[in-house]
Amino acid sequence: MNKKIYCILALILILAISWQAPDTTAQESSKVKKSNSGVMSNVIIDGVISSGEWDDADWKIPFYLNIDETNGDDTDGYNFLYLGEDANKLYIALDLASDRTPGISGEWIGVWLNFGNNTFSSYAEWKEFLNNKTESLIHNTEKDAIWEYFTNEIPGGASSFNVNNDNEYNTIYGQIEGNRTNFWIAYPTFNITSQAVGNDNLAQIDFSVDVNEWFYEPELTINHALQDVYFKLNTSTNTTLDEHKLIYWNNDGSFPEMDDNYQVYDLNLGTGFVGEEIDYDVNNLTTDNKLQFSLFANNSQPFEVYLNQLQMFLLLNKTNDAATVTQPYSSIRNYDIDWSFQNSPNNATDHRMYEIAIPKNSLEKYNASGDLGIIVGGYGTMAFLGTSYWVFSKINTGIKIEENDKYNYYNMQGCVSQSISLLDDDDDDDDDAKKDIYEVAGYELIALIAVLGIATLIITKKMMKT
Repeated sequence: MNKKIYCILALILILAISWQAPDTTAQESSKVKKSNSGVMSNVIIDGVISSGEWDDADWKIPFYLNIDETNGDDTDGYNFLYLGEDANKLYIALDLASDRTPGISGEWIGVWLNFGNNTFSSYAEWKEFLNNKTESLIHNTEKDAIWEYFTNEIPGGASSFNVNNDNEYNTIYGQIEGNRTNFWIAYPTFNITSQAVGNDNLAQIDFSVDVNEWFYEPELTINHALQDVYFKLNTSTNTTLDEHKLIYWNNDGSFPEMDDNYQVYDLNLGTGFVGEEIDYDVNNLTTDNKLQFSLFANNSQPFEVYLNQLQMFLLLNKTNDAATVTQPYSSIRNYDIDWSFQNSPNNATDHRMYEIAIPKNSLEKYNASGDLGIIVGGYGTMAFLGTSYWVFSKINTGIKIEENDKYNYYNMQGCVSQSISLLDDDDDDDDDAKKDIYEVAGYELIALIAVLGIATLIITKKMMKT
């Protein structure tokens, strides 16, 4: 009998030794919160992260910031990003325990999202995905408004723009050789050979260039930032021409009279290349922002025109850069946001907090079952040393919203527990010390205790019988 008891004790000992805390990653991942569960109803967008309010969030992510501590009471330490969703909204909260300055002068907050595995590495590529599983939101905290895209300043030089594609021009008379790339002065010439029309030899190409394609915010840019437009042309011919014109169409899409000196301009008639700059009246743009014009030539004898440059130059107000974000465009226009300066469940010292709710109908093609890529950043006066911003992304040397691999990605189909480090509730400088927290599923611990208890009772009874 003693041998049986020893065997049972040995078995219990082996079970106790081999038992370990459950895989909390798998445990939490199994608690999949469906996007229509509506469990985020505890969240109130008032800027105050209160106890229990964000318990149903998919993610609570700690991130450490090395802050310039010469800015008031700002301090190095851990901050928190909350992510959650329900059927109708995406919820974001920022508990910025490192931001200990209450003022909002110059303060802004930015959230950039990539939720479609979009790949981009430049602003041009990033722009192509905006409103298509990639979104941007920059809020001016000081003015409580969407961040202004432009300043009232005009930079020292004009910006050049080109015909967007070969479908934006049409040959009316003549034959052409080349494509849109030949309109740029660094490339071979764009050649036009005349066509006999009655007693004349004509060449005419009509253009309709979509100005919207040039800008991240076309309506805002054209209506509030566009100050001036002029054309640069560089042309030559194989013979002296009778007529060579640049013709600006009227804003209703009609062709002007050829004697209209405000719409029709003479170009080089001779055989040598001549560069010319000709102003364009922005009021000639159509209501849908098309820039329409024609190149026209006429001669008594057949001819060729060689076009070495055709580019449009625009004087625009400067963009209102948000730190290193040189395209501070907000594709998200409908959202709720609020902020506060007080303590939170994560830190007892007063600090900045933000709460944001974005309707899912403002997130084009949002996929609740996929990964959510996010960069958050801002200023106010919390900033990295020697900069005017802070950021939580894959890197902290700039807010690289135009590079998809700089975003942090989180699966929105459940939580993943992790070892995290919290800020102390006191106001001293020992916030760097890590306090690892490991979640243990309570019911598994209770089950283990129950098994051990029952086994102990059985053994005790057997020992008493013997």
